[in-house]
Amino acid sequence: MECILDAGCGLDARKEAIAACTKDCEKSKNPLNVEIKAFKAPPGDLQRLKRWIEDHGRRGAAMEGAGAYWRPACGVL
Repeated sequence: MECILDAGCGLDARKEAIAACTKDCEKSKNPLNVEIKAFKAPPGDLQRLKRWIEDHGRRGAAMEGAGAYWRPACGVL
């Protein structure tokens, strides 16, 4: 898969948890440099999720979520 951005973050919001994935696509780095982590759904770990995204140097994220499960995460991010 061809990278469009140098780095990205994707989120999948579900009832029990939010799965987060970061990937670095810099040509000098290993193309499989991926980190995946799960965070408890609201009110659990949303602040920890925000810090994790910031610690990876991401300024934003793409999020997918069914129903209204994405709303609390969107509010915090």
